[in-house]
Amino acid sequence: MTGAAFQGLINKRHTLNALIQGVALCRMLDGHQLVHREMEHLHPRVYRAYDRLAMLCTYTQWFGKLAWPKKGKRFWSTFDDPDHLMHGHRFFARHGGTLARAGEIHVRERLHAHGFRTSYLRFHLQFIKAFCHVAWIECTHEDRLTSLATLAAARYWGIDRPRLSAKLTPKCSVGPVPPPLTKFGRKLTRTAVGWSHVVRADDGQLGIEAKASFWTVLVHEVVKGVAEMICLRGFDRLDGGDYAQLIHATDRVDFEPWSLQAGFDLWRRLADVMDPRHTHAEHLMFIAQMNPDHLDELMFALIEDPPKARRILGDLMDAYIEPEPWSPPRT
Repeated sequence: MTGAAFQGLINKRHTLNALIQGVALCRMLDGHQLVHREMEHLHPRVYRAYDRLAMLCTYTQWFGKLAWPKKGKRFWSTFDDPDHLMHGHRFFARHGGTLARAGEIHVRERLHAHGFRTSYLRFHLQFIKAFCHVAWIECTHEDRLTSLATLAAARYWGIDRPRLSAKLTPKCSVGPVPPPLTKFGRKLTRTAVGWSHVVRADDGQLGIEAKASFWTVLVHEVVKGVAEMICLRGFDRLDGGDYAQLIHATDRVDFEPWSLQAGFDLWRRLADVMDPRHTHAEHLMFIAQMNPDHLDELMFALIEDPPKARRILGDLMDAYIEPEPWSPPRT
């Protein structure tokens, strides 16, 4: 597949990747709340420890602009450059920077409300202190915390836990994905602290395999993996070759920081207009099946006309039919 049709699918995939990363980042921020009672039973101070670390971890998705000056601003303002990683994506060209800034402001204000400071040195000192506290807890309760990570994801998505495999481990090398395109991407690959992907079991059912260096990121990876599995439904009409070509063009670590930055606020806006009669998983499945033009219309409406976005989602969910069992194209 080539030409405008394939470019439309590439743009659709980038949009869905932002939603996938966005929902995962939202659950990184509050995933511990989904297992509050179990955490309190595990250790009297574990919930408070993860509440603090989750806010700090979430803010690091924007902290790259401090570690790599002007990189974020340059990325969101140079979509006209033919060599831009997402050149041709109309929605992110117009609103990506706005979403990234809104997400950063939301998390920074939440940090300030809880007494944290976001100057470069103070932030890192607070992060190291919170991480060391959690590391001690995880050394003692590794198995139970791993179980709580899959429980949190299962409660959020409404998925069977046996389909979710998770592991806390310091070895989080990135799995079978296309190689990075940029020097920045190679740095991200070498410093990865979490990873997840969709797997097919012997019985043909799809599931998730995730691993991370600490629990907050493990929840992020399991939630992200399930979202990825849901979004596969949006490409069920592609044959194996076209699907592999699409994944090769879009599923690279180079895109991840920008999908995280824009996706966080994009998912929050989407959740605000969802139909309360249906779950977040059902909404995401139907959104993934929209054609690229209709998906763009919904995304633009989320920013420019939220009541219109609510109507689009309402009409989409009114046509909800229980899906038949399905598997993605084999590559």
